[in-house]
Amino acid sequence: MTTIELEQDIKELIMPENLKIGMMVNKKRKENNEGAGEGTYYNYVLGQSPFHAPKTLRDALGKHADKNEYGPAQGMSELLQSVSDWNNRHFDINVKPERIIIGTGTKMIMYMLLKMLKDHVFLPTPSWIGYPPLLDYLEKPYTKLRMRSEDDFALNPEMLDKHFSEVSGPKILILNNPHNPTGTVYKEDALKEIVKVCKKHDVTVIADEIYALMTHDLDDFTSMAKLYPEKSFVTNGLSKDRSAAGYRLGTCILPTTNTEELREVFVRFASTLYTNVATPIQYAAHESYKKGASIEHYMDTTREIHGLIGKHLSNYASQIDGLKVSKTEGGFYFVVDFNAYKDVFNKNGIHSSTDLMYKLLESPYHIALVTGNSIGLSQDDYMARIAFVDYDGEKVYKAYEKEKPSTDEEKETFVKKHMHHMFVSVKPAVPIILSKSIV
Repeated sequence: MTTIELEQDIKELIMPENLKIGMMVNKKRKENNEGAGEGTYYNYVLGQSPFHAPKTLRDALGKHADKNEYGPAQGMSELLQSVSDWNNRHFDINVKPERIIIGTGTKMIMYMLLKMLKDHVFLPTPSWIGYPPLLDYLEKPYTKLRMRSEDDFALNPEMLDKHFSEVSGPKILILNNPHNPTGTVYKEDALKEIVKVCKKHDVTVIADEIYALMTHDLDDFTSMAKLYPEKSFVTNGLSKDRSAAGYRLGTCILPTTNTEELREVFVRFASTLYTNVATPIQYAAHESYKKGASIEHYMDTTREIHGLIGKHLSNYASQIDGLKVSKTEGGFYFVVDFNAYKDVFNKNGIHSSTDLMYKLLESPYHIALVTGNSIGLSQDDYMARIAFVDYDGEKVYKAYEKEKPSTDEEKETFVKKHMHHMFVSVKPAVPIILSKSIV
């Protein structure tokens, strides 16, 4: 029997570890009739908001389910206008609709950008799980910029200047703010220093701001579209702040340089790849980008809850001797640096970060997280991403609305009562996995 031949680059594609392990944990939980935040598995893997999509979005999708016509590849004019107004309202960015592109999620937009732009890429690591596979698939030359705990897991402008100087030709910096997976937020002064270095080397920035409105203190966030509009592509979307990952709708603000040419290329590319974002989804998104008390209240509440659990869980983990834990200021992640225990791991047969990841999955630990190479680090770099979203979001949301914790003591009590499962595995398990009993 003859075989069907595949292209080599397709055969070498690797499924992201967060999706692979997350689906495995979900399968195990279903088999055991368990839900989120229940049972024997501790799931710190999948970065998906646990909350229900806001009523505004759900109602609008039902209302417009009959919209079955093709739409413009760049997005419907009504949606482009509402996204423009949204950026002006939330981020003080006066961006015209003509500079906005709608795509099928920010991952697709990122693929399109990296395919379009010829430049050498600089990737701060640890990074979002999706960047390295995209760069590898597209065969883009890229340099990893390992962020250090002594720099609070953020880019160091002097280091950035040095790395830019070592590469000739056009350059791209991927800047994820708030950062996945460290939870770091680049505040305005820090961004201005980065912009200064980028201007010196004429660097284009892909600013991934999908977690912008999940900055735990919104006063801390400033968009690159405000500070460096001439050379920044700024991506955002529905998936995080409106808990609508499955809707697959992302946005991109184009730079003020070459805007018409970039827009025309985007339209041709989008038309070739996917025609347009699903029309009912665009209508629903349009409603959720409009100004409204309900949607704002929803985002304020979910942001507060994310901030609470992130603060308390990261503080809890940081009390373990030898571990370095990033301070989460946005999104729903932090990282734990286990490198102080590298010798202990090696002596006990754990010779890579992947070994550690799969050892933790085994009985009796059943701790699911993603490590080193999955987040853009080398195999001998023992760092793990913690996604603190393993709880029933709708139940927690209702409890928060009812209990309204206000003091520090009430807030700590709330998270340990309603997100108890995420605390159970942290302190008791880590000393065990660092001991010889791991093998």
